[in-house]
Amino acid sequence: MPGQIVLDPRDRTTTGRWIPPGPIPPSLRQFGQFPNTHAWHPGDLLLFSALIPSRMSRAIIRGQERGGYAPEDARWHHAAVYLGDGITICEASIGGVHCVPVYRYVETHLLRIRRDETLSPDKRWLIAMNALTRLGSRYALERIFSLARQARQGYWRRGNTLPLLGMRAVICSELCNDSYSLVTGRLLVAAASGTVKPADLSMTPQLVDVETSWLRI
Repeated sequence: MPGQIVLDPRDRTTTGRWIPPGPIPPSLRQFGQFPNTHAWHPGDLLLFSALIPSRMSRAIIRGQERGGYAPEDARWHHAAVYLGDGITICEASIGGVHCVPVYRYVETHLLRIRRDETLSPDKRWLIAMNALTRLGSRYALERIFSLARQARQGYWRRGNTLPLLGMRAVICSELCNDSYSLVTGRLLVAAASGTVKPADLSMTPQLVDVETSWLRI
C-alpha cells in the first residue's frame, strides 16, 4: 500500500544471508527466509497482518473497518514490541503478555516495523524493558468485545478519551502504546474509543516505517 513499507512473505527477493543462532522451526528452515533484523532497534513497534487471518483476526479487521479506519490501516490486527536480540518480541495474546520468537509470524504474516526516530538508544531500550515489566499480565479479552460494540456505532462518534496507561490487563496495541508512553511521557495515540487499536498504531504520524529486507537462510 502507498505510504506503508511492508515485508511480504510472498516476496522471494533476498539481500543477504541469515545464519540461525540455534535450532529453528523446520517449517521456517523450509521457508528459507528471515527478516533482516539488523535494521531493527529495541523498542520498535511490529505490526502483523495474516495472509490467512484466523476467526479472531478477521473480527478485529472487520471491526476496525466498520469503525471507520481505511483498509490499509484496518488490516493490521496484531502488534508487538521488539526486544533487540534479533529474534524476540514481547506481545499480548490470548495467553497473556509473554516473550516469543518472531519465528511464528515470518512465513504467514505481512510484517511492518515502525519507530520514533527522535528517541535516543537509551529510551529505545527502556521501551523494550517497560514491555517486559508486563510479563504475565492478563489479556483484556473484554476490551475486544467492547471495541466490537463501539465499532458498530463508529469509533468517530466518541469523544477523545485518554488511554488508561498501566492497566494490568491489556491487548496487544495497548501494551505497545503503554510501553512507549510511560517512557517518553507522550501519547502515541489519543484514541477516540479510549482503547488504542492496531489500526491506530498504523496511522500515527509519530512513527515512521523502517525498510526491511529478507535474508536467505
